[in-house]
Amino acid sequence: MITAIIIHPPVHVVDKCYTVAMKELILNVGIGVAIVLLCMFLSYAFGLAKVFGKLGQPRWRAFIPVFGFMTLVKALHLPRHWFFMALIPYVGTIYSIATAQRLGKAFDKKTSFSVIWLTYGSSVGMPLIGFSKRQPDPKVLDEPVPNLKELEKTIKELAKKKKSKDKQQSV
Repeated sequence: MITAIIIHPPVHVVDKCYTVAMKELILNVGIGVAIVLLCMFLSYAFGLAKVFGKLGQPRWRAFIPVFGFMTLVKALHLPRHWFFMALIPYVGTIYSIATAQRLGKAFDKKTSFSVIWLTYGSSVGMPLIGFSKRQPDPKVLDEPVPNLKELEKTIKELAKKKKSKDKQQSV
C-alpha cells in the first residue's frame, strides 16, 4: 500500500499570505472608492461653478466645499443662519432641501427634481442645471424666504404619492 504524504505549509505562512492579500484588496477598493468620490465631487463642483456664474458669484468658490454652500445660500438671498443650520445633523437636511428647492425654483425645476437631484444626487443634478441654457428667474430670488412648513408638507405629499404608486404596482 502506497501512502501519499501531503505537506501543508505552516499555519503562520498561510495567515501571512491571507493578510497581505486582504490588505491589497482593501487598499485597491479604497483607492477605487476615493476615485469615484473625487469624480462625483468634481462633477458637482463644475456644475455649481456654472450655477455661480449664472447667479453672478465668483466661480472658484464652488471648489471649496463648505464655502461653496455658504455662497449658494447668499446667492439665493436666504438668511445667513440657514447655512449654519444646514451643518447640524438631521436639522441640516431640512435646510439643505429648502435651499435646493429654491435653487430649483429659480431655474424652473419641480420640487421633486430639487429634492432628489439637487440634494441626494447633486453630482448629477447640479451639472444639469449649471450646463443648461436656462437662466435663473430673478423674481424667485427676490421672493421672501420659503416657509419650511410648506416644504415639509410637499415632501410628505410626495412620499404619499410614491407609496400609493408602489401599492398600485404591487397589486
